[in-house]
Amino acid sequence: MSIRRLPLSPLILAILFAAPSAHAGSVLTTSMVRLGSSSLICCDVVNAGSKSVSLIRSVRDENGDPLIAMPVSVTLAPGKGDGGCIGSLDATAYCRFEVTNGPSKGVRASACVTDASGGCRAIETAH
Repeated sequence: MSIRRLPLSPLILAILFAAPSAHAGSVLTTSMVRLGSSSLICCDVVNAGSKSVSLIRSVRDENGDPLIAMPVSVTLAPGKGDGGCIGSLDATAYCRFEVTNGPSKGVRASACVTDASGGCRAIETAH
């Protein structure tokens, strides 16, 4: 019995090479925190890895719905970070970070809840 090799079609090759990174699509979230009307929630992320990473950063309510109309898309080079705050909400919220391209292994993210003076009174690490 002989083994017969079949050539790979260009379509199959294109599908194999177009497949996204195994890490793309990973989601990190913080725990939910209760915000007062004078507090802010700040969602911060850093790329501690050795390759660039693209992600979407958003603040969500207890139902998983975005609290701002447009989540923020960013691409982070190794060693770079990004963050943003929203406030004047009387709500329960959490930060969500979805890796859309690149390895998620080096992504570190957190949420900081500030008081009226701007000091961080609670920090939640994303997992």
